[in-house]
Amino acid sequence: MSADTKEYRLHDAYVVVQDEKYDITGMIAEFQWYETIDSPFVRCDISMLDTVQFGDRLFGDEMVKLCFETYAAVPKDKRQSRDPERIMIDADLQIYKIGSVIKSERKKAYILHCSSPEIYLNESNRTFGALGPYAQKPEVIKTVISEKLKAPHKIKHDEAIEPHSNLNFVSPNWRPVDCISYMTDKVVRKSPKGQKGGKKVSQSGFLFYENRKGFNFHSIDKLCEQDTLETYTYTQANLSGNSRGDNAYRIESITYPERMNHLDKMRTGLYKNISYGVVISAISESAIPNGSASSSGIFDKLYDVYKNTKQIVGDAFNPEKAKSLSSAEFQDYLDKGKSTVNFYNAGGESDRSFNMDINANTMNWKNTATQIKTAENQSKPGGTKMPPAINAMNKLFEIASTLEEGFPYDSKKAESYMKDHPTRIKVKILPKYSNQTAGQPNNGADNAPEDILAVSNYASGRLSLLNTLSLTIKVPGNTALYAGSVISCVIPSSIQTKGTDTVQDDARYSGRYLIKGLVHHYNKEGITTELYLCRDSVPKS
Repeated sequence: MSADTKEYRLHDAYVVVQDEKYDITGMIAEFQWYETIDSPFVRCDISMLDTVQFGDRLFGDEMVKLCFETYAAVPKDKRQSRDPERIMIDADLQIYKIGSVIKSERKKAYILHCSSPEIYLNESNRTFGALGPYAQKPEVIKTVISEKLKAPHKIKHDEAIEPHSNLNFVSPNWRPVDCISYMTDKVVRKSPKGQKGGKKVSQSGFLFYENRKGFNFHSIDKLCEQDTLETYTYTQANLSGNSRGDNAYRIESITYPERMNHLDKMRTGLYKNISYGVVISAISESAIPNGSASSSGIFDKLYDVYKNTKQIVGDAFNPEKAKSLSSAEFQDYLDKGKSTVNFYNAGGESDRSFNMDINANTMNWKNTATQIKTAENQSKPGGTKMPPAINAMNKLFEIASTLEEGFPYDSKKAESYMKDHPTRIKVKILPKYSNQTAGQPNNGADNAPEDILAVSNYASGRLSLLNTLSLTIKVPGNTALYAGSVISCVIPSSIQTKGTDTVQDDARYSGRYLIKGLVHHYNKEGITTELYLCRDSVPKS
């Protein structure tokens, strides 16, 4: 490959030590720039060859300036221009660790491990208290980034934070990023696009990450709906002619990390899983697994109370009449259902034995009829408001906005797996819903999903589906690429078409991919980029 396809320019590279700038361009042997949709912060590892004892001046938390660009990042139509449009990575970083030092003769070799300065603020700051519309903080993501991470400047474009439903919750002294992570599987897109069959569905599964464009809060479905940023082709290098233009988008090498692991998919519950929700502050409102609803202890006690109530109101199973009773009237009927429990001393002494009356709790007496009605629904455990959420992969695929249109599995085999019992049982902690009605759940978050458990289950399934197929490719360095963007790969098959010189594209592995992560590798010869790709579907045959 021609070296000029890896052409670069290192504009700035300096470290600030006690308010003084020290140019480290000549000391950099190489560096690696990391971005991934799995991480809230970018990272950079700078390998130093120090001949002037510069490392002795460092305390290990200094600020670093790094600015570089690549030839491949220049748009094709601007490459012949005297003033081409350039895409640079211009980053302010902070050292968080200095690696071990290797000393040889007159020089020292060590690595400066750097990240976004906000990584320090995330560790040192804590978020305590209510967030959401109820707390007059409806834009939770922007609030946390601005007030806790002190980085409103990293919300760099209008689409950085995808419009999503509101959520009320209380942060129990979490780190700022933990607050954002809590929301990722509990909010839904406000304006879903690209849904199959024109179905109106709730798409969840958000990711919070940083790339060269700043902070991002996007749904997986939104990322998959993007246009293709670049197209890369796996072919022989052009050894003659205009190699710069032809080879800038050539795939140097391809690695298939793991072609398929069906046992892993079963154990993670991709084919079929079930989720139960637990509300810590109100276990009786939690969808937790137990026996049939009609046999639960809670149901039996409430049912006895309800039978006493219906005798007075004169209308069987009328929740509204039951709720119309005053607190005093309701207590009277609760008293009719009281029982006496005897407690005996272990030694049998009668003078140390006692009995006590057990009364039903009257704190939530107005909700009793609703709880009873809910408990009668056999699909829900007794005293709950939310059924368990069962997720099957075929239904998930129908709802999701996928990169390609083809189902990525053997449909007959997958169907047989989905008919069996769920291979994964999940228990999720849910926020406490107050004053929930059909039109206004979660105390003012009027566009929040009413069945937050189903939404959360979709989110976990959506992430598993995204990682169905994966590739790792190496290409000439390109600072225009970023984690969370979509590229297209043209990969030829190993079989030549009979009677021709034509080689068909690999039908399974060619097509659109999401850049899950990338690494820009810099050394004195140039920059190469390693792309970690994934996708949830295959082209339709």
